[in-house]
Amino acid sequence: MKKKKVVVYCRVSTDHEDQKNSLENQRLFFEDYVEKEKNWDLVGIYADEGISGTSLKRRNQFNKLIRDAHKKSFDIILTKEVCRFARNTVDTLEKTRELKRLGIEVKFIIDNISTFDTDGELRLTIMAGMAQDESRRISERTQFGVIQSMKKGVAFGNIVYGYDYVRDEITGKKTKLVINEEEAKIVKEIFESYVYKGIGTTKIAWNLNDRGIRTKKTKSKWVQTSIVRMLKNPIYTGRVTNKKSEVTDFITGTRKELPEEEWIVVERPEMRIISDELFN
Repeated sequence: MKKKKVVVYCRVSTDHEDQKNSLENQRLFFEDYVEKEKNWDLVGIYADEGISGTSLKRRNQFNKLIRDAHKKSFDIILTKEVCRFARNTVDTLEKTRELKRLGIEVKFIIDNISTFDTDGELRLTIMAGMAQDESRRISERTQFGVIQSMKKGVAFGNIVYGYDYVRDEITGKKTKLVINEEEAKIVKEIFESYVYKGIGTTKIAWNLNDRGIRTKKTKSKWVQTSIVRMLKNPIYTGRVTNKKSEVTDFITGTRKELPEEEWIVVERPEMRIISDELFN
């Protein structure tokens, strides 16, 4: 009897400490599971690590799995549970239907569901809906925590020239901004050159580049728009501004811009580099 070709799909997020070693544990679990089936032959393992299950966009291994399925590279896909396959009901149903049309069975071990069962899609729909709703609740809890941190003046977003991220003594995370004294001198120079000397933003960028001074994040050369963003950023007066936008759809990650009155602005005098007068 010809053995059926079996592959495994694993997905773990690294949001929680106890999940960081989960990928290797899943590999071992499935290798042992397949070994017990005499007419199965394990031919591949696809694994996405640190990737959300609400979208397929960045799940490179999952998308490769689907491409290989169209090449008829295997007969069965094993995954631990529905929420590891996807946390999006539509994606779960669309992809399992697509695979079924190709003659490929998907088996969810812990949930005891096979897409080849007569009631497989019914039970899969229920479990997929529960997985999506759990993802929604996780998103809401996370967002609540982020907003509380914003109200305390924690800086979120890309690192800003003139500051360094250091570990917060309480949370242990690198969310605390402190002034980088050497960079702060350049920040003051930029503002004073523009305001007091009348030097344009393009010439300021050229001057920094000629002196070998590079940007913070990418260590690249300065451009005019970089200088404009700095001149408009109130953080240099010690005002941390967050929540300029918010997620409107946790599945797609769609965001909308918020009006200024809804921004969260917190005064952080210890982060001031320039005066209000100079900024204005």
